[in-house]
Amino acid sequence: MAPDRTQVASGKASLRYPIDLRELYSPDDRRLGVVCGRAVLPSNLMPVEAPCPCGSLIDYETCCAPVLRNASAATTAEALMRSRYTAFELQHASHLLATWHPDTRPSRISFDPLQRWLGLKILRTDRGGPADDDGVVEFVARFKVAGRATRLREVSRFVRLSGQWFYVDGDHLQ
Repeated sequence: MAPDRTQVASGKASLRYPIDLRELYSPDDRRLGVVCGRAVLPSNLMPVEAPCPCGSLIDYETCCAPVLRNASAATTAEALMRSRYTAFELQHASHLLATWHPDTRPSRISFDPLQRWLGLKILRTDRGGPADDDGVVEFVARFKVAGRATRLREVSRFVRLSGQWFYVDGDHLQ
């Protein structure tokens, strides 16, 4: 039997793997966590140098975590794209909505509980640097839904308004 969340949080119990950590934490705990295999670890339990889910090869705490926690803003369109991928993986709807351009933003976001994100690969960027006001990021995001692997290839458009980058829209490619 898995330890309860108070035992784990207080350090009185250790976790044995494999375990589905989603049973231990509420969705609010999961929002700012990091994915470890198929389970989501809350930020306070993840290794200090856990790799960022966005695939940047930088640790999560340095890469996307500050942007997701609103401690800093994405400085480039690519950085925003990476934080948005991580937000999809961590089911962080508030970040996705806050970084979506107001003219194209949906009223809400729902997540498929059977979807598991597998990786992000940035194929190219056009503009979108710290001194630009618009940019394009082409990427491939891989995921599985109910065991079926899928690739999403998109050319995403971004704009910077008052110093903050926003996702505008994208064209899905084959």
